[in-house]
Amino acid sequence: MTKKTQKKPIAVAVASVQVDTLKDRAMLVSLSIGYWNGKVKDDSVVDELSTSHGTDKDVHDYSRRLVKAEALKEFKGVRSRARSFLKDQTSRWLDDGTRIMAAPLFLKMMEKMHTFKIEWDNSVAEFVRKFPSLKAEEKKRQGSLYNEGDYPTADSLRRKFSWEFRTFPIPSKEDWRIDLGDKTNEVKAQIDAAVIEALQLATRDLWTRLHEVVKKLAEKMAEADATFRDSIIGNIQELVAILPTMNVANDPKLEDMRRQVEEQLAKLNPEELRDDPKARKKTKDAADKLLAAMASYVGGGK
Repeated sequence: MTKKTQKKPIAVAVASVQVDTLKDRAMLVSLSIGYWNGKVKDDSVVDELSTSHGTDKDVHDYSRRLVKAEALKEFKGVRSRARSFLKDQTSRWLDDGTRIMAAPLFLKMMEKMHTFKIEWDNSVAEFVRKFPSLKAEEKKRQGSLYNEGDYPTADSLRRKFSWEFRTFPIPSKEDWRIDLGDKTNEVKAQIDAAVIEALQLATRDLWTRLHEVVKKLAEKMAEADATFRDSIIGNIQELVAILPTMNVANDPKLEDMRRQVEEQLAKLNPEELRDDPKARKKTKDAADKLLAAMASYVGGGK
């Protein structure tokens, strides 16, 4: 029996003229957020475990919470919401967290990130204010494991929190000003190739996201007496509404698929689907056909 291999996704065609004008239609963004995680590795516990069980020390990896997880909930929640919003409004660009954003979304992004930053600063300030009382509580909660040296000072604690949202232009061969002689054209070609590859990944990311929301609907429709939130249709509506803006590569096949999803699925009534088994069956059949058409663009629909 031969092993089934997953097909690679079809490469998205990106015209060179699109690369040349891309910097006028999109930009790169990144969000870096640092925080104190409230944990410390405790070698004394590792020593006890290795001695009592007769094991090597590297068998064990023990971390101790220095404060209750609930105490970190507020600023971690802001971080999670900011990162989710960024992901929803942008596409993958590089593996280092950099993402590509369509220019028309710039003002919306800046306003939202400003709001998140205010929430972040307020939640961090409140945590720092409560820190002495949190430590006092831990003295009782941790017993003999409590160690004052595990905790940062007030000044060093504040420095462990950081927030950096950056926007910068997409690299272009036309911006290359250094004369490397015979190598100059080669370097420019490499820049073009790198941008094309990244743009292909960004576009495939959009295909994957469209595939995912349709797949979730298909899976839910396959369940007998399915109960589901209106958001399963709402998520499809939101995505098909923003995809034309996010499709900075102007992929015509992606736009055609978006239109099909919009027409066949985005206009469905969640209440009707909940009450009518025939409507769910019809919806599942439509979603399955769309998924089959998208599969080759997302690596088999993984």
